[in-house]
Amino acid sequence: MEDWSAEEHLTELRTRILFCLLFFVPTLLVGFWLCPHFLRSLEGLAPKGTIFFQLKPGELLFVYVRLTCILAVVLALPFCLFQVAAFLWPALKKKEKYILVTLFGGGSVLFALGLSFAYGVALRPLLGFLLGFGVDLSLVQPQYSLDYFVALVLGLLLVFGIMFQIPILLFVLALLDLISSAQLWTYWKQALFASFVIAAIATPTPDPINMLILGCAIAGLYAISLVLIKLCGK
Repeated sequence: MEDWSAEEHLTELRTRILFCLLFFVPTLLVGFWLCPHFLRSLEGLAPKGTIFFQLKPGELLFVYVRLTCILAVVLALPFCLFQVAAFLWPALKKKEKYILVTLFGGGSVLFALGLSFAYGVALRPLLGFLLGFGVDLSLVQPQYSLDYFVALVLGLLLVFGIMFQIPILLFVLALLDLISSAQLWTYWKQALFASFVIAAIATPTPDPINMLILGCAIAGLYAISLVLIKLCGK
């Protein structure tokens, strides 16, 4: 590896930060174009007959701006992570490079899988329970603030995306020889209990359906992590 001066490192760092900022501009445009389609897909998850309204002037505009920025960040994140990895890569040892690839590559894939699991499996029953509770009894009319609904859905998506990082965390700890598959197997009962405790803390709503789905997902990720670590000989 070449010996670079501090000035050269700072120059490269500024260049890569500039690349990230410039890349963020087109992702904002793409995010703005995707925003109405994404919003309609979120609204489609709500129970049939649910009505959304603006609680205050400009609420829909603020929702559009927030969604556009979030979509832009998600789209730009892989490129930004690549820039960070490229900057750090020359200074890392072989094992550290493997950990970096695992964190950035595997973490991104698992985050996407977490979002997909939430959207395709978990969100519809969760929202059906939350927004449909009491409707059959005619206790309330299903009318909700659009801003609240979008914030709720995005919060649930984020929770699932973060929780799906558990295999990466455990795998990296195994690479660092801090844990082993034998230890994970020994404490599987405690891990199962902890899965539902974490789910109870992490879910933005207190209903048991949320906790059950997320708790089962976390327990499943723990089991997958154990198998992968075992296959790697750790």
